Amino acid sequence: MPAPQGQSRITMPPTDDPYLDQVQKRIAGKWSYPCVSDPAISGCEYRDASVVLEFTIAQDGQVPSVRIVHASGLPTYDLHAVDTVRAAAPFPPIPPSFGTKRLTISLTLKYTLNQKAP
Repeated sequence: MPAPQGQSRITMPPTDDPYLDQVQKRIAGKWSYPCVSDPAISGCEYRDASVVLEFTIAQDGQVPSVRIVHASGLPTYDLHAVDTVRAAAPFPPIPPSFGTKRLTISLTLKYTLNQKAP
């Protein structure tokens, strides 16, 4: 089935920081709109969904933990969101200017189908 007509957004707290922008871009580069298998139609179904994650970046850019803070209600989307963050890692090392060895980031992944007017 072709990819759905929809919008997908990644939302992180607003920042003008080049490092955090780079993290967001790497995640966006790995992210796609997953299929929810529907046996009734023997195919894929795409739905609106939102998943909130929290993940930690270690000083060397590795991601030791990713957790779902608010599930979408669709396990396929939840697992895909976690897998996307893991696939985007490792990130660049945390800049010394951050003054920390670990960085915890909250991230919202939103999937929205384009709805055609009746």
